[in-house]
Amino acid sequence: MKLNGRKIFLITVLAICVIAINLAVYFQITQKPKDKGEDDAVNIDTIMLTENFNNIFDNQLNLQNNEINVNKVDFNKEVVYTSYANNKAAGNTSEFNVNIPCLNIQNEVAQTINNEINSIFYQKAEDVLRSGEQNTNYNVNYKAYINDNILSLIIKATLKEGNNPQRVIIKTYNYNLSSNSNLGIREILEYRKISTGYAQSKIKEAIQLASEEATRYKELGYNMYLRNVNNEMYLLENTSVYFIGEGKAVYILYPYGNSNYTSELDIVVI
Repeated sequence: MKLNGRKIFLITVLAICVIAINLAVYFQITQKPKDKGEDDAVNIDTIMLTENFNNIFDNQLNLQNNEINVNKVDFNKEVVYTSYANNKAAGNTSEFNVNIPCLNIQNEVAQTINNEINSIFYQKAEDVLRSGEQNTNYNVNYKAYINDNILSLIIKATLKEGNNPQRVIIKTYNYNLSSNSNLGIREILEYRKISTGYAQSKIKEAIQLASEEATRYKELGYNMYLRNVNNEMYLLENTSVYFIGEGKAVYILYPYGNSNYTSELDIVVI
């Protein structure tokens, strides 16, 4: 049967419409939503990074293929290096393995960071060695990353003294190598093009899940650290422990052992 021009035109238009609809459905299913306020160029496995967090502390600097030009104090050493290492316990100390990092940067801000690190972690090491208290465990390790011009340093200490519960203490420092200044959480998010609203929603989601899990185990008789999800500590502007890790992943941490006798820690990776 011979088709006239009008029928051929209608069939062609119909075919194009079908193809267009199929393509629209395909892209809607396969494409990642872009309403999260994230940097689309960054691909992060948040679950894997969260589960692997405790394994990153190898006392090394990860440059992540970044070339840097820094005014060093000691030209022969890395931008971050171990300034104090001691794994020999004294007296009755059961376990002692301390690695204290140092920023090798000729700048007043960097030196202030070094002084704080020493006052928190090195001074405690000296106290533990001097006292030789029975059944005292003290371990300190760190990890450093450089993403573009941002240096992030994470220090983790575990402390067990006598019959007290073990504490996990974590401090982070984020340093702009170009401006020689500390970076706040909002500047870190801006670097990654993450909206503050999205970051706050991820914090709320993670703390809510942790709170529900802790409550369940508490009801079963376990000794759990309970969260108050309405505590202002979880507001973004009050967040003080954060860093940029491998692949530009942003970590927001809530180490409750910083101020309590607990090893509980909540991790939000974006």
